[in-house]
Amino acid sequence: MRTKIVSALALCVLACGCYNPLGLDTLRVTGCTPSNGVRGVQDDVQVVVTFNNEVSRKDIEDSFSLSGDEESVEGSFNWTSSKSFSFVPRSALSTNGRYVISIPRSVRDSKGNKMQMDFLSEFYAGADMDLPLIVSTAPAYTEGGTMNIPVDQDLEIVFSEPMDVQKTEEAFSLSPHTYGYFSWNAGHTIMQYVLTGEMEYGTQYHLTLSGGACDAAGNELAEPCSIIFITGDDFTPPEVQGMYDAGTVPPPYWSTTAMNEGVSKETNIAVSFSEPMNRSVTEGAFSLQPSTSGVFTWNAGSTIMVFSPEEALTPGAAYVIKVDTSAQDRNGRRLLAEHRALVHINGTDSRHFRVGNVYGSHDGGVTDAYHLLFFQNPATWPVSIEMGTVAVPATPTDSEMDYYFRIHFEYEDNGDPAPITTASIFDSVSVDDFGITYVPNIKDIIHMPGDSEIIVVIGNMSNDESSGAPRVLYRLTVSGGSYGMKDAGGNEMRESFSFECRED
Repeated sequence: MRTKIVSALALCVLACGCYNPLGLDTLRVTGCTPSNGVRGVQDDVQVVVTFNNEVSRKDIEDSFSLSGDEESVEGSFNWTSSKSFSFVPRSALSTNGRYVISIPRSVRDSKGNKMQMDFLSEFYAGADMDLPLIVSTAPAYTEGGTMNIPVDQDLEIVFSEPMDVQKTEEAFSLSPHTYGYFSWNAGHTIMQYVLTGEMEYGTQYHLTLSGGACDAAGNELAEPCSIIFITGDDFTPPEVQGMYDAGTVPPPYWSTTAMNEGVSKETNIAVSFSEPMNRSVTEGAFSLQPSTSGVFTWNAGSTIMVFSPEEALTPGAAYVIKVDTSAQDRNGRRLLAEHRALVHINGTDSRHFRVGNVYGSHDGGVTDAYHLLFFQNPATWPVSIEMGTVAVPATPTDSEMDYYFRIHFEYEDNGDPAPITTASIFDSVSVDDFGITYVPNIKDIIHMPGDSEIIVVIGNMSNDESSGAPRVLYRLTVSGGSYGMKDAGGNEMRESFSFECRED
């Protein structure tokens, strides 16, 4: 019994400073609300303290404190008398848990007496002191990570009690980030993160819920949540094995570092992948610059994609073909790097040709050897031509009114001879004059199949300087473009060629 009495006295000294063996009139706390150790205190509580003597207000207001586990509570003082005051928190207590009232022994009464020791008293806010627990998760926790999670699976956490929605959502994170929104059941015990986009296939994700998550009473999560999971079971990204002309089997892949020469304007572009691809997504990752419309086809295994342009590519042009990293295999794995090739449309059927040299003779080389009239740019324009013996009187023979033009064709890119198709010649050559006496005509066109030259014989030219009339101006035209001259490969002249001359 004696031991119990001593313990009770010690508790009184700690709590109230009431033990006074010397009989001195010490300052002490005679009342405190909430009382020491009480639980279930409301969050709008006011602390009321009463002393045995009149106390220094300044000392109290400078040194009194009310603090929770994390921080001090701010508030104001309301004095009901010189011995009693109430401390009114500025806002409701934010969290459940332990709060401590503290008054240091340095506080004095009106006579300068101090307390024998510090005054400390504690209380507990809220009736719910149990920490919330995580009951289950989806994906479930597995040592080392959960495998083969669908890319569109929503994430779920089930709690042991109703949670504070805002704080729990703020404590949630998913890395790599995937867009979604939160959804709760009516009791706020089940939180779902509903995906608005798919996760990346074959990727490791980290779901965390930090200790900032708390229940409706403010109790924080007992243990933070950390779950590793991996989408799918295919961890090998696809690769582009190569690009090539779909008409070549087996395909020599186009270089990715150098210009690929000799590509046909009629080429269909094939792209070979290392595994079956998501067709629509991969088609969207393909591009051809300059831009060209076309259609896609695939092999049965979805490993070879063929792009067929709707119109022939431009001869002489360079094109960039690219498949970017948005291309995906059937499991959603993306290319690690884009694949591109640069091609030059200059195959045997994809070259522009032009008129090279033009030679002339008034008798087809019998007595008058062909001589150069035109080479890129003549010294004078129009070019003077020698018609031979002038007829007197003004009714010359046919031979004296003819002139022979020998026209050479060559490719623009390297000047090699361009073999002309005979059938394209006759509607592609014309002659005009700017005189009034004679009307010239195409008397004959001579061409040997596979030859790069034609001989055009112009008849009914004037050849009549004796009359004193001005020399006649002639224009010989060779048509180009899609309706003009063609070579053996179906190539075209980029534009028409006109040659102007006068009789000498």
